[in-house]
Amino acid sequence: MNPSEVDYTLLKKEFELDDEKDIVWIKFTEDGFVGVIAVSNDINFDIPPNESVYDNKVWKYDEYTKKNELVWKYNSSGILVHKLKKEWDESFVLVFPLRKLKESCGYSRHNIEMAIGNYLIEQNVPIIDFYSHYIG
Repeated sequence: MNPSEVDYTLLKKEFELDDEKDIVWIKFTEDGFVGVIAVSNDINFDIPPNESVYDNKVWKYDEYTKKNELVWKYNSSGILVHKLKKEWDESFVLVFPLRKLKESCGYSRHNIEMAIGNYLIEQNVPIIDFYSHYIG
C-alpha cells in the first residue's frame, strides 16, 4: 500500500480504534533519518518547493468548529526537510494503531506521540523535527 493513500476508515475498523485519528506514525528521510513522529489521519509527504512559500496559508475546513480556517500550507517537518536538502522516503511509514485508547491507558494520542519522541531523543536518535516532540 502506498503510505500516502492510507485508508483510515479501514484502519479504524481493522484495529478497533475509537477514532481514525488514533494512530501514531513515523516518517523517515531517504537517507534514514527520523523526520517526525506524529498522530492523526493525515500522513503526507509535503515539502515546499522553495523558501518563498514557507509562510503560505490555505483555507481548510475544521470538522470540530465547523468553520473554514486559514492554516499553514506546509508543516514544520516538511520545511525542515526542504531546508536540509533532504527528501522523504515515500516507500514506507511506521504506523502504530492505538487500539481502544480511551479505555486502555488513560493517555491521549498526543501524550503517546510525545512519549515516543522523548524516548527516541533520550536514546540519542536524531529527529529532524525535534522541537515538535521535546519536553525539557
